[in-house]
Amino acid sequence: MEERRFLLAVALSLLVLTLYQWLFAPAPKPAGPAAPAPVSTTVRSEPKPSAEPTPAGIKKPAARAPQPAIADERERRVEIEGEESVVAFSNKGARLVSWQLRRFRDAGGRPEEMVETVPGAPRPLDIETGDQDLDLRLREALFKPSAELVRLGARPQELRFQYADSEVTAEKWLRFPTDGYLAEVGATVQAGGRAVPARILWGPGVGNPTVAETEVRGYVPPQAVLLSGSGVERVVPGKPGAARSVSGPGWVGVESKYFVALLIPAGGSPGAEVRGIELAPEPGGK
Repeated sequence: MEERRFLLAVALSLLVLTLYQWLFAPAPKPAGPAAPAPVSTTVRSEPKPSAEPTPAGIKKPAARAPQPAIADERERRVEIEGEESVVAFSNKGARLVSWQLRRFRDAGGRPEEMVETVPGAPRPLDIETGDQDLDLRLREALFKPSAELVRLGARPQELRFQYADSEVTAEKWLRFPTDGYLAEVGATVQAGGRAVPARILWGPGVGNPTVAETEVRGYVPPQAVLLSGSGVERVVPGKPGAARSVSGPGWVGVESKYFVALLIPAGGSPGAEVRGIELAPEPGGK
């Protein structure tokens, strides 16, 4: 019988989403700037010119030029470098591909990797709207980054990804108060001129354990962890499609044996969701 593997996808739902991404070590919560208002790139239909003269005293509506499309011309890697970590995105879908902790080493002596990448699975900090066609469209879109390389230091730094066409507008941003493990993450999406509720995910896990590491006795697979009114709770992966909603958590995330990635809502959150997703079996799995 084919072995099934499951992952955890953790989502925070906000119309205009602003949250904090906390990696491994706690840090003081900075007083971040307010989230910017969504930018609309909706193409508006204008009234057609009439052959009849305009009556005196009545002004024609002013013509408004449509907002130009925003997209990159090719797929590229975008990096954020600091002494503590190196973060890498692909501008295709503005998707996170790596978050390495420079002060920690894995079994092979390489910087500890926080991002688990599984073919066909969600990636950490993916945008999700609940509309599968729109989500696929965003994952395939070539977002335009504000810079290809951002260097972290003592001063706050920011990286933005923007995309717009005649129907869809999307933006994702990361703000780093200093060179450390704390970053503010936000996203907005509009479709047909209307704001779409957007969620930020963390999944499928934390890190990329080797087969040998997973076979060690006492190995703990990634699991969801959250702070609710009853205290700290841990949730193991469940059946595919099964979701657990959490109202107003203090924080929610995914943890492994030594590391944890937490999403901390700024200014309160209407809720979070933890769900299991079935993955394709590993080659050779039985």
